[in-house]
Amino acid sequence: MNIISHSFFIIGLLLVISCEVPTLPEEKKDDSLFQVSIDYDGHPIYHPTEVEITWTEIVVNGFKEIMVEKAKIINNEKNWIHLASITDSLAISYIDTIDDDGSFQYRVRLLDKKNQFISAESNSFDVPNVTAIEMPSHYGSLAIAYESHFLDEGDSIKISPGTYAGNFKLLEKNVTIIGVSGAETTIFTGISDTMPVIEMSIGTFSGFTVTEGQSYNAGGIRATGNVLIKNCIISGNATIENQDANIQIYPFAYGGGVYLTDNAIMENCIVAENWSWFGAGGVLMDENAIIRDCVVDKNRTKGLGGGILVYSGNCTIERVDFKRNRCLGQSMGGPADPSFGGGLGVRSGTVTVNNSLLWKNNAMSGGGGFYNFLGGSLSFTNCIIVENTSGLVNHKEGSGVNWGDLDVLNTIIWNNTGGNPRRLWQNAIYCNIDEIFIVNTSLGNIQESPEFLQETADDFRINNSSPCVDAGHPDIQYNDTDGTRNDMGIFGGPGSP
Repeated sequence: MNIISHSFFIIGLLLVISCEVPTLPEEKKDDSLFQVSIDYDGHPIYHPTEVEITWTEIVVNGFKEIMVEKAKIINNEKNWIHLASITDSLAISYIDTIDDDGSFQYRVRLLDKKNQFISAESNSFDVPNVTAIEMPSHYGSLAIAYESHFLDEGDSIKISPGTYAGNFKLLEKNVTIIGVSGAETTIFTGISDTMPVIEMSIGTFSGFTVTEGQSYNAGGIRATGNVLIKNCIISGNATIENQDANIQIYPFAYGGGVYLTDNAIMENCIVAENWSWFGAGGVLMDENAIIRDCVVDKNRTKGLGGGILVYSGNCTIERVDFKRNRCLGQSMGGPADPSFGGGLGVRSGTVTVNNSLLWKNNAMSGGGGFYNFLGGSLSFTNCIIVENTSGLVNHKEGSGVNWGDLDVLNTIIWNNTGGNPRRLWQNAIYCNIDEIFIVNTSLGNIQESPEFLQETADDFRINNSSPCVDAGHPDIQYNDTDGTRNDMGIFGGPGSP
């Protein structure tokens, strides 16, 4: 790194101070006797940079000390900070470090033993505002860059491609941390076996792969506040499997990939191949968390919610693909096995799922697609629940298991394996469901092949001849984006991809 040096010369009148001729008090000084010269070219600085303050030599009888102070000027207010007390009467300079942007000023005071003094101030000067710090050109460590005083609210840390190892707490500043070349080439890996790779409580985290994290909860990312996670790949993370620890204390052993809580949002991310011991193989959600436009694929757990587990709160899931997630079970699907909800598990709270796909998920105990526990309130609108399967022993409901409140609208439930949940869809309207024993056509339901274009390639668009076209709820609020009546499935309605 280049060091930018700035010299600030405080040129004052030579004074001879004795007991008979005291130093002038500051309020009586003649400002015309003090002149300050600043040699500064105005270049921005991005890291702590040395500056030298110099003053003319002053001979004093009864000399006590030279005091050096600095002020950062905010709204024309000066907050003077003591830098040094120099007891060498021959000293004529002091080296300081500028570690922030903004407006500054220096002051030097000369005191005698009667604490009489005279002082001189430099002119104020501006260190240009820094809006972005770059890694690794400015800083080699995310932790050091984040703690830099140059990084203020609303600023950015721009990170170049590479692999960065560590466990990072980003809890204080509302800043954007962005991988400039995207997630495929900019990677964060964990080194601790008890902490997530990334922990945030505010700000935006965008354009990274987060992997090899292992923690008590949230192996990859723990977002505990007003956080936006976007354009990321969270893969290959896990919660610890130490059964000697107290796993009864939530959220221990939940959330293999991500934990979203408070008002955290995750969008346009891939959460894949993560593992948790107790539940939420991919994502754990509670409070007011939101996930949208994401793929949740091939995550696993021995407990509840292979892909996503909503533990509590008022959570929203929009345009999410739940694919090939699994609840493996702890007792091979026996009666006491808690492995329900291969794609989605809802323990409690209110959960809204819109325009989302649940495909080829599996749960040992039942509810290959989803599981809604007693006390949960779950609604699906314009979703597709297809080819999900249940366990090897119980063979309960491949599509879903429901003990709470369940509402289903404009949704296709088709070709799931394991049980025939005839009581599951009593609140379904304007849906295409092959599991209904007797289709209640008065509620707009049908039971006909949806005619997917390429189901084997997990392309779940429907043919123009599909009975699901223009067969959703006729109310205008459910219309497709082109203004026509709602099409059943994920590509229908106002929230379609």
